[in-house]
Formats: sequence, C-alpha cells, structure tokens
Amino acid sequence: MRLFKMYSTLILSVSLFFFGLSANTSAASTSLLTRGPYLQMQTDDSITIHWRTDVATDSVVSFGTSAGNLINTVTEAGSRINHAVVLNNLGANQHYWYSVGDSIGTIAGDSSYHFYTAPIQGDPADTRIWVWGFPARQTQMRGQFVMPTNPGLHQTLQILF
Repeated sequence: MRLFKMYSTLILSVSLFFFGLSANTSAASTSLLTRGPYLQMQTDDSITIHWRTDVATDSVVSFGTSAGNLINTVTEAGSRINHAVVLNNLGANQHYWYSVGDSIGTIAGDSSYHFYTAPIQGDPADTRIWVWGFPARQTQMRGQFVMPTNPGLHQTLQILF
C-alpha cells in the first residue's frame, strides 16, 4: 500500500509538471483572517485596504466595478501578518467591490465588501456624516444608525468618533 501511494504521488506530480496544471484546486487560502479588512485613506482616486492574518503571507486585493467581476488585482510581495494594499488610479465618486487574500486564494470578499471613492474636491455632492459623541454609549448609538434602502443615494462618507 505504501508503495502504491508513493507511485501515485509521483505520477500525479509528473502529470502536473508536464501538463502545466496546479495541485491547488481550492480557491480558498490556508491563512485565516484575524482582523478586518477595513478601509483607510480614501481619496477621489485611491484607497488603502488593511487586514491581518494568523500567518505571514503575501497580500493580494482583487477589485472591480461590479460584485461578480473583480478583474483588477494588486499584489504586494513579501510575507507579513499586517497587510496594507493601496489601490490607485480609481475613478472619482465610483462604487467598487473587493476581496482580500494571498497568492493561494481569497480570504475574505463577497458582495458586502465594497466602497465608494470620494468625489473630486470642489464638486458639489451630498455628504452624510455620522458623529459619535459619548464613547460609553457607542454601542447603543450604533444600533440607532440606519442605512438607507438605497446606499448609493446617501452613503456615509465620514464617521467621526
């Protein structure tokens, strides 16, 4: 039996080598998300996406203008547990969806992972700002914040604590 397993592994490895196939058939990464992802430094043409993993990996963000079509990818080489990837050359006041992961696969990302870029400075735009006051009551206040049924019309652009 042991000899059979060894030959099976050898045949699989040789087949994968000659036919250019990958032994990794899963699109899921082996690392686990321990924090985030969260967004920072939003401008009219860029945003920074941060997250933390349980093991050191490279950083990959896929993004696009529709939830099912993340055709753009930014990769940061080098292993780390605290990831920060800057997405540049984005359109102003545009809606984007994204996923985060590593070169093995996606760690997090579905239709709820999205953001808007800021409008161009000086252009008139409706702005919604949410300000939290007394920190001891933030949990109660967060529960009273209601997202509109059409988030594209009244997106929250700033949250102040």
